[in-house]
Parts: sequence; C-alpha cells; structure tokens
Amino acid sequence: MAVELERRWEQALRGERTLQEQYDRFLRERPRELNDGDRELIRSLASDLPRLWHSETTTAADRQTIIRLVVRQVVVQAQGTSEHVDVTIHWSGGFASLHRVRRPVARRDQLSDHAQLMERVAALRQQGRTAGQIAATLNEEGFIPPKRRATYNNQMVRELLVRSGHTSWSRSRPGGGVLGTDEWWLNQLASELGMPQITLHSWLRRGWVSGRKLPGGRMGRWIVWADSQELDRLRRLRACPRGWSDEPYPAELTTPRTRPEGSS
Repeated sequence: MAVELERRWEQALRGERTLQEQYDRFLRERPRELNDGDRELIRSLASDLPRLWHSETTTAADRQTIIRLVVRQVVVQAQGTSEHVDVTIHWSGGFASLHRVRRPVARRDQLSDHAQLMERVAALRQQGRTAGQIAATLNEEGFIPPKRRATYNNQMVRELLVRSGHTSWSRSRPGGGVLGTDEWWLNQLASELGMPQITLHSWLRRGWVSGRKLPGGRMGRWIVWADSQELDRLRRLRACPRGWSDEPYPAELTTPRTRPEGSS
C-alpha cells in the first residue's frame, strides 16, 4: 500500500512540474501587454516615420519592413503609350492616395506634350535662337525628353529642328548634302523610331527602306526618305513580334512606298 501511494505521489509531482513548465512557457511567449507609456512611445514613433525613413541608420531591409506594415496594395495604370502613369496606394487602415508619376518612353511622339514641344522649338528658332539656347529654354520650361534623359542638349534640338522642317541645320554635315522633303539622316531616323542605327542600316541593305548614300569618307553617309506613311510602316515593322520561327515579316511591312517625284 505504501509503495502504491509513493508511486501516485511521484506521478502527481511530475504532472505538477509539467503544468508549471507549460505555464512558464506560455508566459514567456505571450505578448507583453501595453501600458500607457508604451502606447505613447508608439504614437511618437508613428509620427516620426519620415525621419525614420531617411535616417542614415535605416537599412533597405528596414524600409521594406516599413512598407509592408503601412502599405496594403499598389495599383499602377499607364495612360496609353504616354509617359504618364497613375498610381493608387492603398494604405493600411483603408486610406487610398492617388499619384501621377512619369515613366521613360521610347519615342518623342509618345510624349503627351509632343505637339507643344515641336511648336515651341519652331517658335524659338524663328526668334533666332541657337540650338544651345533652345535646349536651355526647353529645360527651363520643363520639357523632358523621352527614354531616360533628364534634359535636352544641342544635338537633340538639331534633330528636332530637322524634323520640323528646318533643313538648314544639315548643310554643315559631312558630305555637304542638304536634306530634301521628308529626308532624314540615318541616325536621326533611328532615334525617331527608337531603334539601333545598325538595325536601320540593315533594313537599308535589305531594301526595306528608301535611301541615298552621299560620297565622302570610307563609308559615305546615308540619307533616308520617310514621310508620315513610311514612318507608320517602319514603326509597325519595328513593333512586329519575332519568335523562334524563321517565318518572314509580312511583305506589306518590308516593302517601301514609292517615293513621289520631286520630293528630293
């Protein structure tokens, strides 16, 4: 009888120790209750988020954690093919803020202010401004070029002037040639189409583009003809998807339009 009582007593003690260990573990893992001082500290830190974000001690991982805590969802919607993008940020707590940001685009004609830009360039040229002065004015007035450039420079303005019909800018080019109606220097047309010059030169060799070569130098210089219809065809050719197959481009995209007489 005494042995049985001793066994039961030891079993009860083991059960008590197990319960005590479980309770201690529960207390350790249980989140600490906030007191008034804790709540006030959290409020002050929340109002200090901008300083916390820009602090030199805040790491990239810290900022990612902050974003996960305060932002629930971000919705991005591009405005057609233009440079404008609408961004809606859904914050934790239910508030949504609307923002408009700018993205790089490949071509000038994708810019929402393209028509205004061309009119401004032509007007400044008529006032006798140089390419450098026009570039400075465009930058001061907030015009932003396509791709990832932040400002206009002399060469970009010269290309704009040629595009708007001021062919006098081409008289000092190598070869002494003068651009005719709807004629482009090869590099200018490549820039307009948002494509590498070597690709456009390959199209010339294949007969997909109409052009003429000026004498001089080891390779001369190419002048390419492309009116508005040709520009549209070349853009569609440029945008034509290519897979792994050897299927050729559609003939209507690789056949240049007959150049009107008297356009050179």
